[in-house]
Amino acid sequence: MNGKIADVTEEAGFVPSNHSIGTTPTRDPSVTALALHAIVSAGPECHADLDSVMAGILRMANTRIHHWFAALHRPAEAEFVADMLVRPDFNEQMLWGYLNGDPGKVQVRRQLAQFLDSDLVQQILVGSIRQGNHSS
Repeated sequence: MNGKIADVTEEAGFVPSNHSIGTTPTRDPSVTALALHAIVSAGPECHADLDSVMAGILRMANTRIHHWFAALHRPAEAEFVADMLVRPDFNEQMLWGYLNGDPGKVQVRRQLAQFLDSDLVQQILVGSIRQGNHSS
């Protein structure tokens, strides 16, 4: 594992959560399950649109992916992922499938999984929902 990316991840507070939200068939964190968990965690008085919460997660993921690929001097991959995430036919498996194969992509995949499964992401999502940013 590249120390630069691991160090940035730890410094940014991406501490693994004490809970497992849900995983995809490839055992990666599920964006859908993460969004649903955040909506429930925000409380019954908060109403949030699932698509809006998922879009927020993907925006956060894209920012981190861009940063991680930039650290690897691979901007083309960052651009490809950014384009993929806004495609109308996008699904989670497309992202996880792309972040496979060569060591750099696998490294970004691991960092993304750690990021999505962190308490930081859960806190950001719940706070955003409670502020009404994803009202349905």
